[in-house]
Amino acid sequence: MVSIVQKITNLITTLDFIQTDAVSDTIKKTTNKMYFISEDIEKIFNENTYIADSRDTDTQKRIFRMRFTFKNKQYDKNQQYYLVVYDEATGTESFRHPVIMDLAFADDYGFTF
Repeated sequence: MVSIVQKITNLITTLDFIQTDAVSDTIKKTTNKMYFISEDIEKIFNENTYIADSRDTDTQKRIFRMRFTFKNKQYDKNQQYYLVVYDEATGTESFRHPVIMDLAFADDYGFTF
């Protein structure tokens, strides 16, 4: 992850990632699933899929952007949430990053009727 984020403040968030190594004869392409979960493993976003298959040797050209649209609901600022990257080739979690969900107008957009 290039854009290190500690706090999510919008229902729609864009993050930058980098494919660290170029695909070669020794480094194979892989497919990653990316999603956000709560402490109790509830997915708060549908999965994004990225196929890491760039052969470009220029690191800047291996940076990609993913857009995440979160479920419109109330989030507990005191609960921990995580961005998880799951490597489909190995069947393992390859990355987990903690974030705080601090959405001012989630669910009812601040209005009560």
